[in-house]
Amino acid sequence: LLSEDDLQGSIVETLVRAVVGLGREGEDVSYPRLSEVLVEPSRSLLARIAMEPEPAVSRGEALRCVESIRVRRLRRERDGLQKQMEVESDPARLDELMRRKLDVSRQIDSLS
Repeated sequence: LLSEDDLQGSIVETLVRAVVGLGREGEDVSYPRLSEVLVEPSRSLLARIAMEPEPAVSRGEALRCVESIRVRRLRRERDGLQKQMEVESDPARLDELMRRKLDVSRQIDSLS
C-alpha cells in the first residue's frame, strides 16, 4: 500500500526496501538474511522489532501505520510547497503551487 514517495525519509525506508529487494530476487526474507544486507541504524531497528514480544499487529493497526506514514509524507510535501511559494515571483507558477498545496492539504484532511 505504500508508494516509494511514502517511504522516502521514514525510519523504515531502508528496512522495507531490503525486504522488497530480497523478495524480488527470490531470496529468503528472514531475520538472518536481512541482518546481512542491512547497515546501521536499520539493523538495530530490525533487532528491536524482532525483540518485541508480540510483533504481529491487526490489519487495522497496520493500515493506521500506513496512513500515518502517508500523512507524514504529505505534510513534508506541503511544507516544501509552502517554501517554494515564499520565494516564487512568477504569478502563474505561484498559482500552480497554491493549487498543489491545496490538493495535498485535502489529501491530508481525508486521511486524518
